[in-house]
Amino acid sequence: MWSNQTEWTIEESGETVGDIRTENTVRHAVEFTEVLRMTYRGETYQIRSPRLSRRIEVRRDKKTIATSHRKRHLLTFDVPDFETQAVLLAGMILFRLHFRE
Repeated sequence: MWSNQTEWTIEESGETVGDIRTENTVRHAVEFTEVLRMTYRGETYQIRSPRLSRRIEVRRDKKTIATSHRKRHLLTFDVPDFETQAVLLAGMILFRLHFRE
């Protein structure tokens, strides 16, 4: 499956509650970092990973709140916030699919 899509909508029960879009900046290019910006129910999250790493982190207010790591065929997720757990997991999976890690 291949996609050049750079924007997605988050819906719950037919209601739009957020969006996800790629964030391409010169700073990210210089740092060799791939980034998705996610807005969910008024909160903004940054899903990011250095291009040379298999680790993904989700940040809110410059603080890491969730992580994912791939070791061969094993994906591990650490998402302690129960209220946003499902949407953060979906965001990290979308990140992996979009950037083909």
